[in-house]
Formats: sequence, structure tokens, C-alpha cells
Amino acid sequence: MGRYESVIVAQSENAYEFLDIIEVDGEEEALEYATQWHYPGEHETFDGLEYSSDTRVFERGDGYIITWVPNLEMFELIFDTEFDRAEWEEMGGVTGKLGW
Repeated sequence: MGRYESVIVAQSENAYEFLDIIEVDGEEEALEYATQWHYPGEHETFDGLEYSSDTRVFERGDGYIITWVPNLEMFELIFDTEFDRAEWEEMGGVTGKLGW
């Protein structure tokens, strides 16, 4: 089992709703909305995070991460199954926009 769960991967018209929420209400609202589809342990997992230079990333500080590429109409919700808030804070944890 990998460290990260790929909860939602949406492209084109499937991503519009999430991208619209980001544009109108912000990243936090989009992340909160997307988490309703997280059923721990029921999603594909993988080991590492890789982003292109066009990828925008928002991390809330509770293991949830959203990534999106507006010009490619892509959205993803990821959950870090090994997230440790204490460790994250010790390392100077940043909540918010990352990667651009």
C-alpha cells in the first residue's frame, strides 16, 4: 500500500465544478467540498508526489492536498495516509498555496 490515496482525479467537464469553486470561493472551500468523497482505504494509492511546473497545490495541514492545472482542466484530491501533524508543525508546516 502506498503512502498517498488518490481520492479524486477529475479532467475536463468532470473538473469544472471543482475549478469553479476554486475560482469563486477559494482553495479551502474546494478542498472541503471534495473531501466528502474520501472513504479511507477505498482509493488507489501511490508512493510519491510529483507535480509539473503548471500544477497548483494547496495543502490544508491535515493530510489533505488538492492539485489542479487550470489550463488542462485537471483537479485532484490526495490524502497523505501517514500525515503526522506534530511532525509537520516541527518542520515549519505551511498551510495554503504551494508550488507556484
